[in-house]
Amino acid sequence: MTARRQDTGSLLLAVAAALDGRDRVCASEPGLWFSDDLGEVAEAIDGCHACPAMAACGALADVAHEKYGVWGGQHRDGTVRRRLRLRQAAA
Repeated sequence: MTARRQDTGSLLLAVAAALDGRDRVCASEPGLWFSDDLGEVAEAIDGCHACPAMAACGALADVAHEKYGVWGGQHRDGTVRRRLRLRQAAA
């Protein structure tokens, strides 16, 4: 088994343990976590902050090299993330 695969398995277990039988916040509206709409991206990021698996989810996305979507409270597309920060700064 490769180290990356082992890390992925360990992180999936960490996500499950952090949830402790509760539903994932992102499971209710999965499209929200993969939206291009800045308002929806912001809503997904806020949803992550209510999730006990946020840190493990972000680490899993790092190991899996996720390039799109909101994972662990961070949006994986630099262009959208930059526009979101500018919009938040202007508010």
